[in-house]
Amino acid sequence: MHYTTNQVQNAVGYEGVKAAVAALKGEKLGGAVTDTGVSVLTK
Repeated sequence: MHYTTNQVQNAVGYEGVKAAVAALKGEKLGGAVTDTGVSVLTK
């Protein structure tokens, strides 16, 4: 079986912008890991 994985790009971008805005406001980000999802693609 051949497969590949794909990150959910919209979620990655959304969470990144959300974190950047919080940082600009001086909020602490805390270093938490955010699961943005992944898809497994098969033939």
